[in-house]
Amino acid sequence: MVEKMLLRSDNCAGAAPEILEAVMRANDGVLPSYGGDVLSVDLAEKFAGMFGREVAFALVGTGTGANALALSVVTPPEGAVLCHEKAHIRVSEQGAVEFFTGGAQLVGVPGANGKIDPNALENTLNTMPGSMGAARAPSCLSLTQLSEAGTAYSLEEMKALAAMARGHGLRVHVDGARIANALAGSGGSIGQMCAEICVDILSFGATKNGALTTDAVILFDDSLRDELAVRQKRSGHVFSKQRFLAAQWQAYLEGDLWLKLAGQANDAAQALVRDLAGIDALTIEHPVDGNIVFMKLPPGMLSSVNNEEIPFHVWGPDIIRLVAAYNTPNEELAGAVTGLRQLCAASLS
Repeated sequence: MVEKMLLRSDNCAGAAPEILEAVMRANDGVLPSYGGDVLSVDLAEKFAGMFGREVAFALVGTGTGANALALSVVTPPEGAVLCHEKAHIRVSEQGAVEFFTGGAQLVGVPGANGKIDPNALENTLNTMPGSMGAARAPSCLSLTQLSEAGTAYSLEEMKALAAMARGHGLRVHVDGARIANALAGSGGSIGQMCAEICVDILSFGATKNGALTTDAVILFDDSLRDELAVRQKRSGHVFSKQRFLAAQWQAYLEGDLWLKLAGQANDAAQALVRDLAGIDALTIEHPVDGNIVFMKLPPGMLSSVNNEEIPFHVWGPDIIRLVAAYNTPNEELAGAVTGLRQLCAASLS
């Protein structure tokens, strides 16, 4: 059997020591509640410096909460969100976006390797109604960075898709649950990305990349600031002791820790790819642009394996997903390679 390892997901990793230390420091003394604490107030300045302008933001407890809250701000109940057909918001969040928006529809757009195909997007935009009627009119384009396939859009790809959407009057949302991994891999700037794409609202992930339990919604359209605040309150995402979320973000952004942690995860994934390349029976399913590796196994290889004992996600017939975290040890990577080599040998014998 495959050696025990933690490559199921970066969600399985613990919090980074720097972030835990920041939370402990925030525990000292008495501070104002509901975002009135100095950590939350100072965070506004930090985000402004990062994005090159003042932004509104909401700290939330989960990535699903960030996506659903963000999209509810820019999408009416009668509208539609265009996203990749396998986007997390469409296939893995139990209708959270529909629930938060009061009924908006999620329309899947195809594309290879988890990225929306421009021609498919143009075709979808041209065939959907331009005004409200019996069918839904598109209201927002959501781009996932990294994608569900572990791939990253280039800045030019995102600009082209966003420009196409804006030409049809759509808002632009970015699901950045693993945006740190995308940017650590490309060397790009999050501020430049959001400015050049003209992002309206961003789900900024931290939990998958070493935070304890927090993601953020970053809003660039100041006219929607009050709407975000109201929806944050109504959806139960206003925290009495917000200082503990703000403390995580303070540490996460300090000295670009978020990019450092993501780079470590990406490096571990690349090491895994190099070692797995030596197993002829395995093939890499998608480009590895961050910390996620999809592998295609020999047909039927998993049929004799107890799913409860498999230390990786089975993503489809003969497809597995391995996800490296910021603190994935070398011995865990070696164990994965050894275990998969043994499984392949057994299945082919």
